[in-house]
Amino acid sequence: MTTGNSAAMTMSVAAAATAFKKTDCEELHKKNVDQREKVGQSVQRELDKGGLTRSKRKKLNKLLKLVRDGGMTFSSAAVNLPIGGGKAIGGVASGASSAKARERSKNALVEGGAGDAETGGKGILCGSPKYRHPEGGAGGHAEAKIFNQVSEMASKAKGALSGGSVLFNVNWRYAQPDGGVYESGMPCRNCYRMMCHASKKCGIEIMLCDANNEPVKFDPDKECNKKSKNPKDSPYKKLDERMKEHAYKGRRTVSAP
Repeated sequence: MTTGNSAAMTMSVAAAATAFKKTDCEELHKKNVDQREKVGQSVQRELDKGGLTRSKRKKLNKLLKLVRDGGMTFSSAAVNLPIGGGKAIGGVASGASSAKARERSKNALVEGGAGDAETGGKGILCGSPKYRHPEGGAGGHAEAKIFNQVSEMASKAKGALSGGSVLFNVNWRYAQPDGGVYESGMPCRNCYRMMCHASKKCGIEIMLCDANNEPVKFDPDKECNKKSKNPKDSPYKKLDERMKEHAYKGRRTVSAP
């Protein structure tokens, strides 16, 4: 896997499906960590300059808290997606759930497609109907922005997504009531439903990096076709287990209670 710039997805000649490895997950993990650190450093430098109004300082401290203490997701993906006509979208892309983070990334994070795609006003991916993000901001999540961007690129090239593969490494940092801050590699339930659509309707093979940075297949037959009245038996919960995540603490403790 060639990484290059964090938002470096390009059009290329269609290639064979990618067989993802542990080293690919490790590279994507490093990108997430680097992007989170760079955004945090950018905010901290502005705070250290001084001369800020009380309102500006409050906003910057709030942003820094989201970056470091939970509430912001950084995700990176290795993409190999044919769009027809012998063309494919390939490369690596990173996204963040905050537009403010992208502003500070010097365009290293994807923009996330047109505004209508983010708000659910415009369908993405493929199928009839195409997938639409629910209202409330789900279309601005990190993984969603990557698929928004891919869909926009395919549309501009007058192509259609069909088949191919994507490897996601999700870095969701969150605070719990015990006072601890933790990290998880699980997609939220909205992004999970988006991945179901991509798998079932577009034939895209999706892999997720687990707690040990091993690729885990997102299997639409296991993840998307079953319903359970018991939350403990839900496909989402089962995926969480296959990802080797702790139900409360995720995959890593950032700061202990």
